Amino acid sequence: MAFASGCLLVCGARPYGAEIFYLDHDEFTHQYTGPVGPLVVSGEIEAGETKHVLQKIFADPERFLEQNTVVLAGHDGDVAEAIKLAKLLQSLHSRVRVGELTGTCSGACFLVYAAADERVTDASHLLGIRRFDEVEAANPDVRDFIRNSAIPPQLLEPMLHGSAGSVYWLSAQDEADLGLRSAAFIRYLTGRCGWDVKLEREALSGRRPMSDLEPLLACRRRVALADARRVLADARESGARKALLPTQH
Repeated sequence: MAFASGCLLVCGARPYGAEIFYLDHDEFTHQYTGPVGPLVVSGEIEAGETKHVLQKIFADPERFLEQNTVVLAGHDGDVAEAIKLAKLLQSLHSRVRVGELTGTCSGACFLVYAAADERVTDASHLLGIRRFDEVEAANPDVRDFIRNSAIPPQLLEPMLHGSAGSVYWLSAQDEADLGLRSAAFIRYLTGRCGWDVKLEREALSGRRPMSDLEPLLACRRRVALADARRVLADARESGARKALLPTQH
């Protein structure tokens, strides 16, 4: 993989599952930044992966929250675990990115991307959809997750009825239809910060000065960061309580 040499500086290989490490190159410019970049989850998402991600975050919460961004790369994995990871990143309001430097994101990985509050890629055809198998498609948790993620209908087709073993790679238009933010997160920002989608669109297109958008961006960071800290504190406390419980035989 393209990032392997950089990864050797900042992470240790695990015998199975995804590699979880902090990126030492900018995922868009590919310039070396040192080990201060966002968290990367690269490889198959296997059972227990969400716990490993939390453990990495707990090792230095402020380092993670400085960017509150997760870069995804992987071609498949456990769908149920991907849903757990997606829900964790939603609760933290984490941005999710996929880039050419770290590699494509398909199968179970795509579910995490599609459900994220904010998501972005640096090129088209980096996101791939594969068809669910019969067990996955019949799982009510999977169906509820898809519905709540508001995935566009044209992207549900290859997920539910595509050819077995094939991958549908999203075009730039598909990514635009999926959007940079989930509808749920836009509602959250509107309620907490008075988010103005029109103002943002005009500022990003140059029709209004970016300074008009800055108060909303500052509010977005403030409220999302406070929620993320609370979620991490609750998760750490819950984990501590479980560790004190007697082992069941």
